Amino acid sequence: MGLYAHLIRRLKDGDLSGFDEIYDLSKKAVYYTAYSVFLNRDTAEDVMQETYLSLLEKKHKIPDDCDIVAYLCTMARNASFDLYKKLKKHGELLEEHTPGKLEGTLDSGLLEKIGTLLNEKEYAVFLLRVLGDFSFKEIAKMKGIPTGTATWLYQEARKKLRSELGEQK
Repeated sequence: MGLYAHLIRRLKDGDLSGFDEIYDLSKKAVYYTAYSVFLNRDTAEDVMQETYLSLLEKKHKIPDDCDIVAYLCTMARNASFDLYKKLKKHGELLEEHTPGKLEGTLDSGLLEKIGTLLNEKEYAVFLLRVLGDFSFKEIAKMKGIPTGTATWLYQEARKKLRSELGEQK
């Protein structure tokens, strides 16, 4: 039984320390998955909270042999898109909820510039790699794409940024 299977089994058995370990293993990946959709910290944190509550509610439906981090990232991505649709349907979609809009934080200036230069997929992979410090294999699992595609998207993003922003050493 692998590490994830053991943690999932503990969670299903009601051992909340299993949940704590799953949370510690996955929190960065789940956060950056939600952040890559909305590019807003508050919304990403809301989606993250909803994802973990959903995990607890549906813990008995989780396959014992799944990659729990990838599973949670898929849940976070789906929750992000569901939230977007819900806000749009009810006319509550604010500028800060619009995917592609960055919050007005001190560090967002460069991120905003980068966001305008890259397409959505490149930007998501770039964020996960640079800010999240995830491997290409981890990013591929989170995004549901081949590892080679994750690597290619990152390299394309770097080429575009070098071309537009210049090489900074």
